[in-house]
Amino acid sequence: MNPSALLEWTLDSGVVKELEAAWPLEGCGFIVETEMGLAWVKAKNCSTTPQEDFELSPEEVIGVLEARGLVAIVHSHRGASTLSSKDIMGATFASPQGREPFYPGILWLVIGIRDGRVEEGSVWKINGSKGEGSLAGNAERLAFMSCL
Repeated sequence: MNPSALLEWTLDSGVVKELEAAWPLEGCGFIVETEMGLAWVKAKNCSTTPQEDFELSPEEVIGVLEARGLVAIVHSHRGASTLSSKDIMGATFASPQGREPFYPGILWLVIGIRDGRVEEGSVWKINGSKGEGSLAGNAERLAFMSCL
């Protein structure tokens, strides 16, 4: 999937309205490939601090992975910036080999929202192991779009 096209689809679809409606909390969900094309699957933010971060329930992740073609994990930032090392850390886990991606090959869309309105969006790819404790260069931004 072309990252720019995926970001454009996300910003032009009903996904944005649902993420804006979640503000000031972080909204989250999945973009999946179906026989009819791309589809949005809204998820519950299970974080104990949903105004600061997001957490997907294992049941929802497993359900999407088992039933559909997962293309991307989506979440919003309430401060508008789509840059965050915390997201990169959350997208990886520690292993004896270093930091490995939780969902290899899956894109991450971050939608920046300020005052209830989308300001920007980014598509990220987690590139895999970068060694113990190192996140430098672990994520690559594949697409960016400003909505201002």
